Amino acid sequence: MNYFSVFITSMLPISELRGAIPLGLLLGINLIESAVIAIVGNIILCFLLMFLLRPIIRLLSKISLFNSFMEYLQRRTIKKSLKVKKLSLFGLYILVAIPLPGTGVYTGAMVATFLDIRYKHAIPVMGLGVLTSGIIVSLLLSFHVM
Repeated sequence: MNYFSVFITSMLPISELRGAIPLGLLLGINLIESAVIAIVGNIILCFLLMFLLRPIIRLLSKISLFNSFMEYLQRRTIKKSLKVKKLSLFGLYILVAIPLPGTGVYTGAMVATFLDIRYKHAIPVMGLGVLTSGIIVSLLLSFHVM
């Protein structure tokens, strides 16, 4: 059950793996196992978001109640992602790899979707970003645990 909690937490917005790895430690899971579970969960989330976000956005854009919100979200995301656009895939990698609030797979998937970055390019780059983020969080926690 503790492993499942870490796995699910790694898929939640805001916490993602930066919350899941410390949760694993609090639940008595060792750092490496906690990191692996969180990274796997976050990478699975990456696939899910990349394949589901475009159809969901397309559907919501057709519903008048959500249309203006979706346009606002797209304008805001594109405006906030100018650095990512300039740096292309490396910018997307950095966005996912830095374990800070407002970064991660959810943000990366939204940016990739609105900037129309192809799945075959975005998913591996975001997966590498997840791995990097997991390593950074684990290293920071290993100093704290010692």
